[in-house]
Amino acid sequence: MNPFAPYIAEKLHIREPQVDATIDLLEAGCTIPFISRYRKEATGNLDEVQVAAISDLNDKLKELQKRKKTILKTIDEQGKLTAELRQRITGTWNATKLEDLYMPYKPRRRTRAQAARELGLEPLATLIMMQRERNPEAAALWKSHSTLTLLAKRVNHIMAKVSNPVWPKGSK
Repeated sequence: MNPFAPYIAEKLHIREPQVDATIDLLEAGCTIPFISRYRKEATGNLDEVQVAAISDLNDKLKELQKRKKTILKTIDEQGKLTAELRQRITGTWNATKLEDLYMPYKPRRRTRAQAARELGLEPLATLIMMQRERNPEAAALWKSHSTLTLLAKRVNHIMAKVSNPVWPKGSK
């Protein structure tokens, strides 16, 4: 028996044994036209549209089940999976709701601004954005970097997150 058969039967208003038989035939490799024309006795006279709907919903639920496993694994690896969250994730059959539950736990990509902050350049970016320094090039030398241009690029990444970059173009 297919684990999705009760849900599909309820959703499509078809009896559960019909859904189960149809899914078994689909998984055996039978095509939708073949099932609707030559296996009516097994499916309880389901037409081609109903068989296609069962097939589509079954495929969608399989993909959703895979996504749930991935989400549960990711959250568990972070150490943030609670029993309540696990129950909410396993209990939902809506892709949008599932992604909404996952959103706070979704790993973020590391931005260039984060990399520049990790290099300790945020104070310099703040100093430049406040425009209190007459000579930003000299202020930049407080941190040893390979070139002033590279330093300017990295500081601009931080400033771009806050506002428009104010670093002078063409500085070396």
